[in-house]
Amino acid sequence: MMTKMRSLSLSDWYSLFQFVSIILLFLTFAVGAAAIITGLRVNKRSSLEIERLKLDSDKLRLEIAQAKERTAEANLALAKIKTPRALPPEAVERMKSELTFFKGIKFDLHTSSDGDSLALMNSIDSALRECGWSLIPAFGIILLGGKAGVIARVGLGLEILEEDSAALQPPASTLGAILNKYGLPTTINVVRASHLNRGAIHVMVGSKPLN
Repeated sequence: MMTKMRSLSLSDWYSLFQFVSIILLFLTFAVGAAAIITGLRVNKRSSLEIERLKLDSDKLRLEIAQAKERTAEANLALAKIKTPRALPPEAVERMKSELTFFKGIKFDLHTSSDGDSLALMNSIDSALRECGWSLIPAFGIILLGGKAGVIARVGLGLEILEEDSAALQPPASTLGAILNKYGLPTTINVVRASHLNRGAIHVMVGSKPLN
């Protein structure tokens, strides 16, 4: 074979080298094409992974924002619970303006035993007396401060006996409207009860509602 190769002319060698060059060129092209195709696939996978990570990141940011919002709402609700109820000065002035018309109306007090309820009860008591209303001791054995009956309830309420409703509904409605207007939700109920004073508006100061 070596003898055969030595017998090749320059023209034969030239043709051989051209053929080899073409093969090498083809291989170079094939390798380059494979590299490009592989790179495109890798880039596509990378793009999909980046998009997935972006979606996960957006979802995480949304969850964090929602968690912060829930925390803010919880803190606001907690602050509201901790803030003691109070009778605003504007409410007292409104009571003096509108309730003095019913001067001489009798009322009694009933309250929960917690500090917030007691403080609010005393504020309402003081304001009503300034309007000329007359406090009478609550009907019952257990009295707080010698004047108020002890109750277990939530929120503010005004109660009048059924037989007193004609005479006491107007002043009770006026008082209830003022308390509601100034942030102290108050119910008004006509009741049948043997344990309440007759001829009086019964001011019920229950513990502070949680909502």
